[in-house]
Amino acid sequence: MGGKIIPSNHTGSTFSPCRICVITLAESHPVLQSGKTIKSISYQISTNCSRLQNKVSGKFKWGAQFLTELAPLCKIYCSDGEEYTVSSCVRGCSMEVNEKHSP
Repeated sequence: MGGKIIPSNHTGSTFSPCRICVITLAESHPVLQSGKTIKSISYQISTNCSRLQNKVSGKFKWGAQFLTELAPLCKIYCSDGEEYTVSSCVRGCSMEVNEKHSP
């Protein structure tokens, strides 16, 4: 698996040989660096766009949301009032989000 870290938005990506990419927070992200407490994570990007409403089906993954390198994936809300927007660091289609890690 290959991967890269994008310092400007503190995200990292890991690629598998079958072209699946997992986007994560880099260790340099302020939430992880300062040990902040996450109050909530919102996947509602705008009134018409929610990453949780992504319905993908079929061999060609119809219904996947197209992402650019700067497309927002989610917003992290901390208990101290800080808000961080996590952006996609790759161009591609969103297949699913891991909502199990939502506090």
